Amino acid sequence: MGHIVGHESETTGAEMRFTTRQVLRLVLAAVLTTVTGLFALPTADACACGGMFVREGSSLTVPTEKALVVHSGGRTDVTMSLLVRSEVGDAGLVVPTPAPATVSLADNDTFLALDRATRPIRKDRWHLIGSDGDTGVSGAATRDGAPAGSGVQELSSIDLGPLRATTLKAGDPASLRQWLSTRGYTVRPAVQHILDQYVAKGWAFVAMQLTSAGRKLDGGIPPVTMSYADKQFVYPMLLSQAATIDPVVTTYVLSDRRVQRTDSSARSTSVETRFAADMRKRRGTVTAPIRDAVAKAPYLTVLEQGFDAPHKQIVSDFTFGRAATDAEHIPVAYNDKYVFTPAQFTFVVFALVAMMVGTVVLVDRRRRTRSAA
Repeated sequence: MGHIVGHESETTGAEMRFTTRQVLRLVLAAVLTTVTGLFALPTADACACGGMFVREGSSLTVPTEKALVVHSGGRTDVTMSLLVRSEVGDAGLVVPTPAPATVSLADNDTFLALDRATRPIRKDRWHLIGSDGDTGVSGAATRDGAPAGSGVQELSSIDLGPLRATTLKAGDPASLRQWLSTRGYTVRPAVQHILDQYVAKGWAFVAMQLTSAGRKLDGGIPPVTMSYADKQFVYPMLLSQAATIDPVVTTYVLSDRRVQRTDSSARSTSVETRFAADMRKRRGTVTAPIRDAVAKAPYLTVLEQGFDAPHKQIVSDFTFGRAATDAEHIPVAYNDKYVFTPAQFTFVVFALVAMMVGTVVLVDRRRRTRSAA
């Protein structure tokens, strides 16, 4: 989903680099995988979930994005992570959602738990020759709204400690631009064009800004979860069209069945299914940070897609539908074992050759002896 704090990452998620002095580090973690600074200056990147902004003279990038997308009962919960290192203490993020979202902090180990749950199965694989150095396979206070005439309605606001999240709707693109501008959001034209499309479709937005506590951060904060009504099963991704780097997006999708991508962007480059399994059959791999999510939607599908030309290849949000099969796809990591090391095999070959030569010579001598008699 083009989400707010995007795809990694684990960091869990995504990594971002800033030019010059690095005084403040903002790490927004939430499933989705990793976001690029959308509302940054011309030097900042766009991200899947939303827009990141910093002041002029700064830049940021997010090369990878990881997100957990849980769909159940007509709602979608998106948890993602974002790593931001900034020179300024008033960085912010804006994320579009198809319906107004509630925002909360998620477990800090969400993506670590997902990685553990999707570890490859380890198997022994025997070879005739080789050595151990060889590689193997494979709640919120509601407000009445914005000032009259602004065209922006602030639906709710919640203090999450290091950042404050505001859910809002805009009646027209100009009002959203004004709302963002008065709060210090510097939006590139390419990003603003996409935001205008979301406004036209009647989408809502989540705007996040660092609080005084967040400005003192020098490390990570828990992932952020956004929950919204969603019959279509959509992950906002279109904002990544404005990215200036080549994003790699990993989505951990929990649903009642195995899923596949059904959007137009899925056809631009190959989408790899890295993992697919009913987690009710793998309870031993499900740990506390993801247990509640698995209880709501037990089938986990992990999809990954990279874009080397996002402005051409990302033409839609991500949408998901039932896959043609519920067959499991669990990666295997092989422990390669060898009958002989190269040195041992060479010795055995020479020994066999010597034995064969010796046998031939002995037979020939006996034949000659008999002939002479």
